[in-house]
Amino acid sequence: MGKRRGNQVSLTRSTTKTRAVDQRQAVESSKSQTVKESKPQNVKTTTYLSQEIADRLDMAQIKLRRLTGKRGHDLSRSAIIEAALTIALDELDAQTDNSTIVALMS
Repeated sequence: MGKRRGNQVSLTRSTTKTRAVDQRQAVESSKSQTVKESKPQNVKTTTYLSQEIADRLDMAQIKLRRLTGKRGHDLSRSAIIEAALTIALDELDAQTDNSTIVALMS
């Protein structure tokens, strides 16, 4: 704690260290918030897949792990589905009438 001398407060070493730690934690917290804010927020959705597609997704995950060496969140089913949808939707935007997804849905 600090000692009071008139209108002045004399800080002891522990109080000074505590303030330095608090400042460091504030900086680290703002850095982590910046990192969190820069990541896109995922939205939970529920979809139903045929058993065949679910099995193919599992096999694709195994194959992609072997080919890329990635694991965990980098190669989750969600990541694979998002990549596949990105490809399909980009193709739909570029070639609406001739896109693969239009042919599959027709």
